[in-house]
Amino acid sequence: MMNERSPRKIDGASEFLSVKGILHFILSWKLAMGLALACLLAELAILLLGAVGKVSQANRDALEASRIHLAAVKEKARLAAQSRSAPPPTIISGVSRARDINSTLKPRDLSQILEEEGEMGESGASSPLPVTVKIATSDEIETQVDQEAAERDSLELNRLVKASRVAMIEGDMRRCILCLEQAATIDPDHPAVLYFFGMSYEKLLNVDKAREYYAKVFSLRERAGAFFKKAALRLKGGFETPAAMRGKMSFGPPQTRHSYNSIDGETVVLTLPVLLAPGQEMRPEDLYISVQFFDLVNGQNIQLTRAESPSTRWLDGEPDWSDGEEILEVTYHMPMLTDEELSAFGEMKYYGYTAKLFFKGEPLDCIGAPSALLLIEQSLQSRTIPGEPEEVLPEDESDYYGTEN
Repeated sequence: MMNERSPRKIDGASEFLSVKGILHFILSWKLAMGLALACLLAELAILLLGAVGKVSQANRDALEASRIHLAAVKEKARLAAQSRSAPPPTIISGVSRARDINSTLKPRDLSQILEEEGEMGESGASSPLPVTVKIATSDEIETQVDQEAAERDSLELNRLVKASRVAMIEGDMRRCILCLEQAATIDPDHPAVLYFFGMSYEKLLNVDKAREYYAKVFSLRERAGAFFKKAALRLKGGFETPAAMRGKMSFGPPQTRHSYNSIDGETVVLTLPVLLAPGQEMRPEDLYISVQFFDLVNGQNIQLTRAESPSTRWLDGEPDWSDGEEILEVTYHMPMLTDEELSAFGEMKYYGYTAKLFFKGEPLDCIGAPSALLLIEQSLQSRTIPGEPEEVLPEDESDYYGTEN
């Protein structure tokens, strides 16, 4: 019986050992893999932690470098601000200078930096002022250039118009027209240019061209400014010739008021009515009146007066002849003479006057009191005696060179 059981036991034990070996082998392989995997993960974790630490350290180093650089800049600014008010620096050795610089560049924490920045900002010594830089656009530059060119053109145009007016007064109509043509190249529709073109052609007796330019000024209306009224008066008054006005305008009966005292001297006020026929228009600029006063010297000789220039005024303001009459007042005044003047010129007293009425340079009427003075005046003016007939119309204070638009 024992021999029969022994093989079975041996077989059972062998089978048990074989299963146990397999299980042991399996468990040993899994354990090894697990251990290997755990070691690998641990190694990866160590590498990752090291990389993160290096990055953090680099960031800390960069931050610290930035702080040091900022501190150096602030310290340099502070030293520069102090140097502007401090006495000249004392020369120090290279070693001590290097030590001072190193101590200056000593890293500071963030709270110190912010505190110093706040102090510097409050004091204003080291805080830079804000600078605003405006870059002009091409359109703004072009606009500015155009404005400057327009100002230069306006000044040149005014200069040419004034030069044309001076040339007209001097009788140089060629130069007058040339100046106006140059002004027309700047602005051919400027009211001053058009108006004086019209006046120039009227002066040259070219009535059609004159009327054409006056009409252009009139068509500008309010854009012509003061020249609109001037052109309207020219067109309204027409272009009468001196011959056509003869018999339509003359002096009325004159009057004189004489006064004398030992303080103010001698005064004579002459009132001259100027009459215009009904239905006629008169422009004041076409009218010219001259008055000449005469003195009786030493009770014997008649001479042109040496008194000061007479004062004149229209009694009713700017004349328009709306009722056919305007009155011009002319005042003669001879102050008390000094002994030197009496010795040099003799005793002078008012004797009389002559008055002449001109239309566009042609005489229309003349009067004198005494009337013989009209002949005496011609004789006296042919000699070398001081004194000439005075134009006595009040000065026209209107601005011929205005540029109102």
